[in-house]
Amino acid sequence: MVTSSAYAAKKGAEMKKVIPLCLLFCVILSLLAGCSPRSGRGDAFAGNPYEKGVLTETGFISEYLNLKYTLPEGFIISTQADMDALMDINSDSFDAEGYAGLSTVYEMKASAEEGDSPSVLVKVEKLLISIITEAQYFESLQLQLLTIYEGAYSFDETITDVEIAGKNYKKLSAAFKSETSEEEFLRDYIIRKNNDRIISFVVTYSADAIEEMEAMMKGFSKN
Repeated sequence: MVTSSAYAAKKGAEMKKVIPLCLLFCVILSLLAGCSPRSGRGDAFAGNPYEKGVLTETGFISEYLNLKYTLPEGFIISTQADMDALMDINSDSFDAEGYAGLSTVYEMKASAEEGDSPSVLVKVEKLLISIITEAQYFESLQLQLLTIYEGAYSFDETITDVEIAGKNYKKLSAAFKSETSEEEFLRDYIIRKNNDRIISFVVTYSADAIEEMEAMMKGFSKN
C-alpha cells in the first residue's frame, strides 16, 4: 500500500512554491555576508559526495546520510515513483548522477496507513551559497512560509537541539492550518548542514497523534 499520486502531486506543488523564495533569500544573504575564502572547498566536499538513498517496500537506506529507516507497524512508505512525482521528474531517465544534480531531492516519506498524519518527509537540498548557516536557513524558511501562506503559520521562538540516528540536528516547530480544512497541525522542521547541503526531516502531526509520531520516528537508525 502506498500514498496516492494525487497526494504526491499536491504536496509537490506546495513545496515548489517555497523553493524560489529560498533561493532568492540565499542570494541576499550572500550579498550581505560578502566574500569569504573558498580555498580547500573542493577537497572538503569531495570526502562525502552526495548519493541518493534507496527505497524499498519496508524501508529506506542511505550511505550519504548514514541513515536507515525500518517501517513501523501501522505506517506506509511512498514509492520511488511517488517521490519522483514530488520532484516533477521521470525516474526512468534518471541515474545516480542525475539525482545528484538536482537542487532538492526528496529521499523518502512515511505516513500513517489511515490519513496522512503523522508523516515524515526526508529531503536533501543543495545550497546555492555554501556559507549559509542553519540559523539563516531557518530565517529563510520562516520568511517564505509566512509570506506565501499568510496567517496560516505560527512559529516557536526557540530552536532546539535533537538527535536522530546518532546525528545532531536543529529543530524549529510550527503550527499551521490545512489549506483544505480548518484543522490545525503541528510541523517540526529538523535540519542538519552537511558541507554544501541541508538535510531536512519535515515531521507533520496533529496534537492528538504525538505518540504515533514518536513511534514513527523510532524507525530511524544508523546505517
